[in-house]
Amino acid sequence: MDLRYIWTVLILVISLQANTIKLSDTDAIYIANKVWQNEGAGLDKYLVWWNDKEDFASLGIGHFIWFPANHTERFREVFPMVLEYMQSQNVAMPYWLTPQVIFLGVAKKHFCGQKN
Repeated sequence: MDLRYIWTVLILVISLQANTIKLSDTDAIYIANKVWQNEGAGLDKYLVWWNDKEDFASLGIGHFIWFPANHTERFREVFPMVLEYMQSQNVAMPYWLTPQVIFLGVAKKHFCGQKN
């Protein structure tokens, strides 16, 4: 994920917090469906995905990744930042999903087996 994408999302979030956008239910559903089609081909199986040549999963529409401990990669690990933000907003989360917990990683076979 490049820095331009992160800045775009950040600016969008700040803009949405600064101004109230009123959408009809029809417009909101239309936009949600467009995002769903673009980011996950409209299929649940793409919400959590693990590419064959990677040793980490991609989580959610934001494609958030969470590396196993001591992992180095060209991609930027974003899932822990999402968790930190959620925690700062007082979102109730189980302890194992808090930023204080180090993700030790799991085997792809086990992970994908648990997915269904």
